[in-house]
Amino acid sequence: MRLRNYLKLLLFLALFGGLNARLVDEQKAEEVAINWQTYQLRDDLTIDKNFPIEYGKNTVLYAITFEENKGFVFVSGNDATIPILGYSRTGTLPETWDNPEFNSVLDWYKTEIDYVTAHDLDNEATIDLWNDCD
Repeated sequence: MRLRNYLKLLLFLALFGGLNARLVDEQKAEEVAINWQTYQLRDDLTIDKNFPIEYGKNTVLYAITFEENKGFVFVSGNDATIPILGYSRTGTLPETWDNPEFNSVLDWYKTEIDYVTAHDLDNEATIDLWNDCD
């Protein structure tokens, strides 16, 4: 009996619970990055480069750098995760990343965000964080 009630609850939540997560496009990622970095630096910023990072068929995050060595921001590619995955107020990102520790963390983010996307998890727990970055 308990299993049946549990399954009914899961079905109900799957059909009616939560908010639908959305993939984050390049424009939204840049908007979030500029708003975040402007908040951090209290300065006008211009995007230098946007490196979409893919895993499988999906863009799972964006690495966005700013002109004049005003830092960089890693923005998630799915709004069911936290928006800002990492940032620096100064410097820039290299064209290629050959640091094994950094690549290990990046690979972890890729697989986690891909999992969220593949399983269509809702964004109820994170949507306020994304709205704060608008």
